[in-house]
This record gives sequence, structure tokens and C-alpha cells, in this order.
Amino acid sequence: MQVRVNGHASVYERRGDLQIQAQAMRRAGKGAQQKAFEQLKQKLRDEGLFDAERKKALPPFPETIGVVTSGQGAAIHDIQTGLERRFPPAEVVLCPVKVQGLEAPQAIADAIGAFNDIASSDAQRPDQREEVVSGPHPDLLIVGRGGGSTEDLWAFNEEVVARAIAASELPVVSAVGHESDVTIADLVEAHYDDVWVEGELSDFTRAASGHCYFTLT
Repeated sequence: MQVRVNGHASVYERRGDLQIQAQAMRRAGKGAQQKAFEQLKQKLRDEGLFDAERKKALPPFPETIGVVTSGQGAAIHDIQTGLERRFPPAEVVLCPVKVQGLEAPQAIADAIGAFNDIASSDAQRPDQREEVVSGPHPDLLIVGRGGGSTEDLWAFNEEVVARAIAASELPVVSAVGHESDVTIADLVEAHYDDVWVEGELSDFTRAASGHCYFTLT
């Protein structure tokens, strides 16, 4: 079995030994990734997270839309352009997060939770921090990033992200990668309504910059 290890390397000069202090380890290779993907997909399917009856309908005319994506790049511009065309009055609120790397899955999940906290004054953030998250009440969330390799998109195949989407009281739209890319987040997202034109959200998939009401740290 092949694995990919992330960590810090050091050299013991007297013996010439190379040491790696591992911080994270996962299976490597497309075969291993596909197996992990299929195993998680089956697990979540068995729990009913993909069932149509549990998916939330998207509001036909959202007034405020929360966006969870990178704070760098063109995504928020693409999202705002698409939403201005489809829903001109809607206000877009960005929560910038890492969308790639070891810290990305938890950051994405925390951002989804933080947006839900806005909608529920009695709720606590997922990590139970006491800071108050301020901003307008969102009607739905768009969670995504631009295209890339399987490794680039992998944060959206992590269980913590899937469960954050499933637990969200707000409907969540997954806009990850290109139209041909399918992630676990796509399978858990909210139900599409006829009001939402097919393919309308397919352009909302690049990284972002723009106004931010709050930032998770």
C-alpha cells in the first residue's frame, strides 16, 4: 500500500539520517482515493444523507446568499456576476476559507456552521468559541471552489464537510470544480428547484475575493 505523508523533515548530520515528523497520512494513488471515495459514499448513503426527502428546497428568490470559498482568485466575482444576473437584489456575503490542504475540510465545515449560527441566535459555533458572528441572515449557502485535480478538490470529499452540509439548517449548494467533477459535497447538497435554471450554478466554481463580514481563524 502506498501512502502520502505530510510533515516536517530533518537530518541528523552525524549519521546522515533523514527523519520525517508526520502530521498527517493518507492513502496515495488514484485507486486508493477512489476506494476511499466509494467507501464514504456508501456509508453516507446507508445513513440516508443522499435521500431526496431530507434535502432542503432552494428559495426561489433569496435575499442574502452566503458564500464559502477561497479568499483569493476569481470565484466571488463569478458568483456575484451569476447571481446579479439571476437574482439582482440578492446580497452576497463571503466567508473566505482554505479550500485545499489539510486544514481546508475543517475550515469549510466551520464556515457552514458559522453561517448557520447567524440564522440561530441561540446557537454556538461548532468549536464552541464565544465570538459573535455578525452579518445579515442568509437564505442559502454556496460552497465551492474552482477546478483542479482530484487532490485539489479532495477537501470536498471529506466526511466533516459532508456532515456539515447535511446538518445545515440552511440549504447548501455545492459548486465544486467543473461540471464533470462529482464530489461527496455534491451528493449531500440541497435539492434543486425548477426555479434554478439548469447549469446556472456551474459557473460559480472558482476561488474568491470580495467583501467579508467575518473571518474564521
